[in-house]
Amino acid sequence: MMRRYFIMMLCLMLAPGAVASPSDSTVVDRFEARQLILPGALVAVGAFGAANGWMRHIDREITDAIGTNHRYACSDYLQFVGIGANVALGSIGVKARHSLRDRALVTATAWVALECMVQGVKRTVDRSRPDGTDDNSFPSGHAARAFLGAELVRMEYGTWYGAGAYALAAAVSTFRVCGMHHWTSDVIAGAGMGILAARVGSWLLPVEKRLFGLSDDRGMVVMPVCNVAERSVSMSFSMAF
Repeated sequence: MMRRYFIMMLCLMLAPGAVASPSDSTVVDRFEARQLILPGALVAVGAFGAANGWMRHIDREITDAIGTNHRYACSDYLQFVGIGANVALGSIGVKARHSLRDRALVTATAWVALECMVQGVKRTVDRSRPDGTDDNSFPSGHAARAFLGAELVRMEYGTWYGAGAYALAAAVSTFRVCGMHHWTSDVIAGAGMGILAARVGSWLLPVEKRLFGLSDDRGMVVMPVCNVAERSVSMSFSMAF
């Protein structure tokens, strides 16, 4: 029964990457209230799980059913894969909606927004981890960063890449629960915060471009330079941002 609950919750977190429509698979650089529905629902479910006695009981039963003493150290690295992929995929030939500069700006902004949310809530809500190591269980930072990257990839590169990134984020969340670092409600709330932070980064992109005077007219010049007197060859590179 508890395994079924856990699978159902994973499906809830996987839904954005798996069933997003083509029109939703690109970055929408403007705020729309409906974009708050999914991340808000995930955060609300996670918060309810942390506060409600019945849901905390389910959390404990899921951990008892699938928790192990094994530490899944791979999750410490996998949490960053989606974030890195959002910046890097466009540079290796995958069609991206934004330039490298804009992708880096969205990623950096989203990361700052996420860490403010996650660390702020961790310091406000004292919830012990399943393994009892500390009181910073809610929300899961690993899940939040993994889902931040997943949503960035989905918005930038479309549904298929997004589905893969969401599957990886769900795997990271599973490792955190199986390794007894987090309760299930912790990773659900973290997923919602990650998705929300990705969208915040997207919404703020036009504002930041105006604020910093960043033009969409970019040019790049590469010029070889040969110094006969010093018998040297060099390369001059310039890019207009």
